[in-house]
Amino acid sequence: MPSQISHFESGDPVFAVDREGVIVLWNQAAENTLGYTSATALGQQCWKLLCGHDTYDNQYCRKRCTVREMALEHKLVNGFKVNYKTASEEMKRFEVSCLTVYDDPGNELMLHLCRPEKRRASESHTGHQTMTGPDADRHHAA
Repeated sequence: MPSQISHFESGDPVFAVDREGVIVLWNQAAENTLGYTSATALGQQCWKLLCGHDTYDNQYCRKRCTVREMALEHKLVNGFKVNYKTASEEMKRFEVSCLTVYDDPGNELMLHLCRPEKRRASESHTGHQTMTGPDADRHHAA
């Protein structure tokens, strides 16, 4: 593990994977938010533990991870939204930013900063948006 990341702090969940997708860093906020202890998460393959799905419930995380492959090819990875499985088996949505640390070749780390997505006040408990205002009448009349 690169010495410059042997200790870090963040109020948001952060985890890092190596080039094989093995979780090598897991912070306290990740424990609190996802429910997996660091003892459980460290050494696990990220796609097996977190079972990420996109916003349409398609499998996002897998052994051949597009995000990891892009990072290893020195391509920029834009932020994305993903649903991760928590220790209690519920799917929780996150906005994820990735940071790749290039140390010695073969020792790259991909840090995932995961911000829990906040529900908007206009969303009902089902996650659907509700419309208000003049456009709502036209929408419901259609």
